[in-house]
Amino acid sequence: MPLTEPVPSKRVRDALIEGIADRIYPQRLYALEVSALARGRGLRAAKPQLWRFMATIAGHDVSCDVSEESSRRGPSMTSVSQGAHVAKARAAIRKAGALPEVKKKNFELRLLVIPALSVEAVWLKADDPANDLTIPYLTGGARLKAMQSCVAAKFLDAIHALAARSLAFDDSPRRLAGSRPY
Repeated sequence: MPLTEPVPSKRVRDALIEGIADRIYPQRLYALEVSALARGRGLRAAKPQLWRFMATIAGHDVSCDVSEESSRRGPSMTSVSQGAHVAKARAAIRKAGALPEVKKKNFELRLLVIPALSVEAVWLKADDPANDLTIPYLTGGARLKAMQSCVAAKFLDAIHALAARSLAFDDSPRRLAGSRPY
């Protein structure tokens, strides 16, 4: 006998969507390639990758990533995450909103990820790149203090050596002596 799942009415589904929509916080996620860092390029070399929607649902921090539109298809949800990683990002965003500098100048809130280094930060983009601020929440071994705001130049200095080491590391496949080819 097949399992029959209940189907809520459209009004019930709409109520759920409306209730959640007011508690979802959209963020734009930018990725910075380690090769750009090693060449001395700044945060402005980061490229937009996707939208990250964050929420607290039933006491749990949750994020959903949605890809951009491409020529072949429209936006699509690519992942759902929960746990400490999402909680750290949300805490860094709250910290950013409370900074005295934010009350004095205009900043655009962005999330920054440097995948090759396992570094993620809140990036407060100012009109002048010299005034950009960051709050790293995943430091990936870089000499950064998690959840401490710093100017972008200091952030970049701290991760530059890590980027250079990452590029110098050769992880290409090799045959062991005496082994057969693949």
